[in-house]
Parts: sequence; C-alpha cells; structure tokens
Amino acid sequence: MAKLFDVEVQEKRKRNIINGAILLFSLFAIVSASYIHYRAEEAEYTEYKEEVKLCVHVKGAVGKSGVYYVPYGTRVLNLESVAGGFLDNADLDGVNLAAYVKDGQEIYIPFKGSAKMGGYNLNTVTAEELVENVDGIGETYAKKIVSYREQNGKFHSVSELKTILGESAYEKVREKFYVE
Repeated sequence: MAKLFDVEVQEKRKRNIINGAILLFSLFAIVSASYIHYRAEEAEYTEYKEEVKLCVHVKGAVGKSGVYYVPYGTRVLNLESVAGGFLDNADLDGVNLAAYVKDGQEIYIPFKGSAKMGGYNLNTVTAEELVENVDGIGETYAKKIVSYREQNGKFHSVSELKTILGESAYEKVREKFYVE
C-alpha cells in the first residue's frame, strides 16, 4: 500500500510540474506576443512620423525663397538650411526661430529695418490703433486680430494674419506688422 501511495504522490507531482510548465509557457507566450505587437505599433508610428512632410513657403531675407517640404517636427531655425541660409540683413529678432513649422504655413523672414519702421507689433497693438492707423483694417478686422491673440496667445509670425484677414487683405497690410 505504501508503494501505491508513493506512485500516487509521484503522479500528482508530475501533473503539477506539467501544469506549471504549461502555465509558465502560456504566460511567456502572452508576454512575448504583447511585446511584439507593441514594438510593431511603435515601428509603424515612427515610420509614419518620418514619412510626414510639411509644406511651407519661406520668403523674405533668405537665400532662396520658395515652397519647401520639410520633415514633421522642423523648427523655423531649421529652414535656414533648406532656404539657402538667412541673409546678412535678415532681422531675426522679429522671428520666433524656436517655433515649430506647421503645414501650409508661410514663414516671412523680415529684412533689418523694414519690419519695425512704422510697423505695429501684433502682440501689443490695440484695436483702436489698428483702426486709426492701418489702412485696410476696420473695426471688424481689428477686433478679430485682438480676439485671436487673446484666444490663441502670442502671434508667432505675421503670416498668422492670413487666417483672420484672408489672402488678399493680408497681402495689402502684412508689411505694416511685425512680431516680437
């Protein structure tokens, strides 16, 4: 009877070892599959991010004005290399070089002396100053400019006025503004 009891104990141990091995293998398979899936998603996202190109129009005091396709995550400072460099007479103090480039954005690099002579800082000008001093800006546009600034924070470039004024009105008044 003792032998029978020993055999039962041994069989029970074998089953426990086999069940434990199956459980361990299952856990390993689940963890491995999850990790592989995570890495695959991460790789797809990285590939997508590297493939995305933003289209920007760079003009003003640069070596070669034009439309350029730049990688996602490009900053205004990085446009120097694609646009033939900033000219010696570029007024970089009026440009936020650390700002990220947005798709479809126009980046205007002003020439020294041109942006501030008789111009208005979009981040400090009042609606009254706009109406009284800038031809082409009436009460409605002036209120929209100030409201835009209050809702979105500081202007990063004069080209942001396009979203408020539209292309033709923007072209008429853009030289009268700068951003600090």
